[in-house]
Amino acid sequence: MQTIKPPCASKIRSTPTHRRVLAIVGDTQVGLWVVRSLGRAGLDVYSVVRSRHGHAAHSRYSVGAWALSASPSDPAFIDEILGLARRVGAGSVMTISEGYHLALIAARDRFEPDIHVFSPPKECFDKATDKDYMQRLCGSLGVPVARGTTLDELIAGRAELKFPLVLRGRKQNEQTGRTPWKAAYAENSMELARLHESVKAIAHNVVVQEYHPGVEDHVQVLMRDGEAFMVGDYIGEHHMPLAGGVTVQRVSCRHEGLIRDAVRLLKAIGWQGIAGVQFHYDPATDKYIF
Repeated sequence: MQTIKPPCASKIRSTPTHRRVLAIVGDTQVGLWVVRSLGRAGLDVYSVVRSRHGHAAHSRYSVGAWALSASPSDPAFIDEILGLARRVGAGSVMTISEGYHLALIAARDRFEPDIHVFSPPKECFDKATDKDYMQRLCGSLGVPVARGTTLDELIAGRAELKFPLVLRGRKQNEQTGRTPWKAAYAENSMELARLHESVKAIAHNVVVQEYHPGVEDHVQVLMRDGEAFMVGDYIGEHHMPLAGGVTVQRVSCRHEGLIRDAVRLLKAIGWQGIAGVQFHYDPATDKYIF
């Protein structure tokens, strides 16, 4: 692990353990926002980034900063994080990446109870990141969701969907069975066949859904003991990259139906803490889908 900004020893000694957070935020703009928010709340933030160019490492809200030398799938990753957390006396570890969450969840017993891990329980995490499971859950709860199936079922003729179609990996956190793209689109059968050819071996791990028009409406929820402690939503107007990425321009809104259904889904999987639930919302019809 490479030191980018060494922390002040006196600073570490003067701050209570529960006010020190080790934030694994990578090199993203979102990571910088997290560090700023924690710092402005009066916490001492120790940032872990991927390279010397990570935005958060150079923020004035980072008390100290380091660049990782191991990936989340490397057994050395947990050794590095645990060693650093003990070194700075962190009371908690927080991350924003699903890959990092997966690694921390698997090693939770090595941290807690001394160092709290801000990651959901494994069963809850597995449900939330399984698109196929969440689609079935929407159906059982009556939450509007796009019609869909898996790619192998569609190609075999055991399901029928209308073009255009959106394709996504069912479980992107699995080391095997990942799609080469975050999302893909097919406007006709020829494009669908081409996409199938590129992922034929993992077609069972690809969810295909009918495209739904509208804007991205993001509902942010803080769940505590099965209840929504805080809620809010916004429409993502621009993203980086444009084809789908971090929201860089957003407009606050308030759609009660979306908020209600977001909370219902989080309750159903037993979510605890912060979550973001995304819908496609069509202002022209006031209809939406998960």
